[in-house]
Amino acid sequence: MSLPDREAVPDAEKWDPSLVFETPADWEAAADAFADRLDELRAYEDRATADGETLRELLDLVEELRVRRLGSLWLYALLTSSVDTTDEAARDRVARYRDLKAELDAAVGFLTPELREAGRDRVAALVDETPELDGHRAHLDRLLAGADHALSPATESALGELGPTLEAGSGAGRAIAEGDVETPTVEAPDGGTETVTGTATARLLRSRDRAFRETVFERRRDALAAHRHGMAAAYVERIRADVRLARLRGFDSALHRRLEGRFPVAAYDTVIDGIADRLDPYHRLLAARSAVTAGDELREWDVHVPLVDGDPPTVPYGEATELICDALAPLGEAYVDRLRSILAERRVDVRPTANKRRGPKAMALTSVADGPFLALRYDGDLRALYLFAHELGHAMHRLLASDDQRAVDQGIPDHVAEVPSFVHEVLLADHLADVWDGDRGRHAEAVFLDKLPLYRAARGGRFVRGLHETVAAGGDPGPDAIDDRHRDLLGEFRAPVALGDRAGAGWLEIDLSRDPYHAYLYAVGSVGALSLARALREGALDAAEYRSMLARGRSVRPNEAFAPALDFADEATTERGVRAYADRVDRLLGAIDASA
Repeated sequence: MSLPDREAVPDAEKWDPSLVFETPADWEAAADAFADRLDELRAYEDRATADGETLRELLDLVEELRVRRLGSLWLYALLTSSVDTTDEAARDRVARYRDLKAELDAAVGFLTPELREAGRDRVAALVDETPELDGHRAHLDRLLAGADHALSPATESALGELGPTLEAGSGAGRAIAEGDVETPTVEAPDGGTETVTGTATARLLRSRDRAFRETVFERRRDALAAHRHGMAAAYVERIRADVRLARLRGFDSALHRRLEGRFPVAAYDTVIDGIADRLDPYHRLLAARSAVTAGDELREWDVHVPLVDGDPPTVPYGEATELICDALAPLGEAYVDRLRSILAERRVDVRPTANKRRGPKAMALTSVADGPFLALRYDGDLRALYLFAHELGHAMHRLLASDDQRAVDQGIPDHVAEVPSFVHEVLLADHLADVWDGDRGRHAEAVFLDKLPLYRAARGGRFVRGLHETVAAGGDPGPDAIDDRHRDLLGEFRAPVALGDRAGAGWLEIDLSRDPYHAYLYAVGSVGALSLARALREGALDAAEYRSMLARGRSVRPNEAFAPALDFADEATTERGVRAYADRVDRLLGAIDASA
């Protein structure tokens, strides 16, 4: 089915880039002005810590150029290029933005090495004697975390130039997955045909036709397996670069480097292992699907089949916005009013249209100077509804941080960024359970539990941690060894499922373009959100206190962002989150049994 032209979509369902720059010519003028100011940064080289006032001037300038001005250039370039991939002028803006960013990085490349050379004591003394630097305390903390592992300016410059080469494994893996993997066509149960792309596979595996699911699963795995040696080499090379960079910079491990020394390695381990130690609710949810196998063993192509009879509801966009706003009422009237302003100001691009960039069903884009925008491919299914709510969580996090923090601290704190977005999803699932009767409510809960990446993320976290450890010890795992590692973890995490010959090859589905350790973000987000939403629902956490947590932005270290309610280095946080998940599984399975 062809997609509509953009002109056919109502203006109210398209974002308005003029909220950032009135015209493309204004963007070009801003880009020229930005380039002209880079020499101002270069002028501070060799004197960044000469005195407190000089350091303050430099940090103010970095904040203005990197956070405010470059952020707006990036946002407009993305807004205009995302909606029409054939627009050459928009593509040129993206390319120019990247060049400007590289020039900025080079112009300010001296800062971190000079902070390291000065040392923490010298920087702390400058802050103490210069009141105007007080607002940069969190900014300096982030810079100094990197400074502790910075190299000489010349080496830093060389590493910057080598960045694309060091990430070559990522690019090679993505090129294989996107350019070489066959996209087989299969006959659908309705007599039509379906193309088994990576994006379509998850949807097709939710078919109620078991033979069709098996065919989809096997054809997709066969297509990927044809490139397993190249993808394994690309993946391991990416990990090897991680390991080497960590050693070069003096980190204890690649994991420590990825966590930037700001999020405790103990928190990563506690969350990932804490989820892995509590698999029973996930196993019960998987085992419940045995009802669809007609007495046969539960297999890999059965794990996403719907648990609830009948078709799940579809939700028009207008209804979706009201459901989400009603669901977030526990966060306070002011919170919901701010969210409604996002929806009313043409900051959401709703529909899939011809030439619009393909990708996730929902994504938040934002800059400090211009606020949040959302890119959707909204089709009305429940997953699209939850993803819409999820990205609004990111948008609200940024908005609330903008109220209390200076520009450089308004971002979402690294490592715990997924917590507020999953809070939105949990509250939405609770609301749908309250307002939808019968199968509609059960579908809403079942889709939420299936979509929530709690256990997938923990499994991914264990997988990549073990692979890094092998490479760090001198190993060079090929596709067979990676298959074996992945199969062992599947056997643990999906114990009710009988694994077939293709089970180990599931690692081929990993998005190689991302940070290898990215899965932990969704484990942290899931357990944190489940715990916080329960605390909000039961009155243990006040909505105003929750909003104040979001308003901290990046002014605190990541594991302090939701203190005292969450401490990811404390196993109790993970235990509370998994217990909340287990209660939801009990509720759903009980409701399904009662309706049988």
